[in-house]
Amino acid sequence: MTELDTAKSDSELNDPSDRAAAVPSAADQNARDRRIVRVCLLMLGALTVGTWIGVATSPYLVNNYPLVLIGISPLSRHVILVAPLVGAPIVLLVCGLRTLTFTAVSYFLGRSIGEPGLVWLEQRSVSAGHLVRWLERFFQRWSYLAVFVFPQGAMACVAGVARMRPFGFFVTATVGITFRLSLYVWLADSISGSIMRFLEFIRIYQVPATVVLVIGIGAYQLHKRRGRGRRSA
Repeated sequence: MTELDTAKSDSELNDPSDRAAAVPSAADQNARDRRIVRVCLLMLGALTVGTWIGVATSPYLVNNYPLVLIGISPLSRHVILVAPLVGAPIVLLVCGLRTLTFTAVSYFLGRSIGEPGLVWLEQRSVSAGHLVRWLERFFQRWSYLAVFVFPQGAMACVAGVARMRPFGFFVTATVGITFRLSLYVWLADSISGSIMRFLEFIRIYQVPATVVLVIGIGAYQLHKRRGRGRRSA
């Protein structure tokens, strides 16, 4: 419903045809869900590509552009390496927003795609099926605890499919993400001396290490894509 509806006169609001038009049809609802699914899949793809780019270029980015690294690839090892360089508040802000974005997209994807999406994911591979079924059982018993412990990815999708209230979900997920990142920052602070020495070592070999990682990850992704093509054929 738009704000235009509230501007109608009383006589217009009492018109049965207007009331019927105000209720979206099943076809309209399905079309809207399909659009949301497409947008969510595109965003998840972009975020995933960013993560892989961060992994491939991490030897160079970690010393030269640490915020870029954790902004596109907030993996735990990247967070721990970057934390002594930029400080806890910046890590929590940048990584928190990036991780929460992935969580939000996964949640809305689950709300839009519904139970068939989880069934497809379960059937895609044995390992994925076992994981999804376990996450579903965990969520059914302790929904808020499940989101707190696993505040992103598959669990966010499960919460979306279950139609968990958005407010409760995002508050719990934000607390869970902040708590996890705080643990990484605390660990980084406790071993900051060793991290700084490791970063100095990486700086010496950052160019060849980056080249090796880019080639290795590119070859791995190509091999995985070919494997999927053979299975689908």
